[in-house]
Amino acid sequence: MTDFILAHKIETFCRIGCSEAERSFPQRLLISTRLGVDARRSALSKDLSDSVCYATVCQMIREIGASQPWVLVEELAEVCADRLFERFSLITEIHLVVEKFILPGVEFVGVEIHRVR
Repeated sequence: MTDFILAHKIETFCRIGCSEAERSFPQRLLISTRLGVDARRSALSKDLSDSVCYATVCQMIREIGASQPWVLVEELAEVCADRLFERFSLITEIHLVVEKFILPGVEFVGVEIHRVR
């Protein structure tokens, strides 16, 4: 059985896009994560070191987004997943959604990935 830690619609601002013109200004993105863990361990110990700190997850995602210009949302999503796996050995799977608000008349465009360790 897998439990999940959720961080929904983390707001970040990134220079992202296929063209240099699009990357010339920060764009608002929303990134949501569902992180597979065994929550029993932390529930019994009441110790954050037995869990995944969602504040750290949100901070990491914001820092990754701001760290460099990105061409594709797929690239950003993949790097976020990789770094979360590196930082938290307790994560067994990652479901990540990136929403981008660039096209008129469309609520958002984006990518949704699922990775298993």
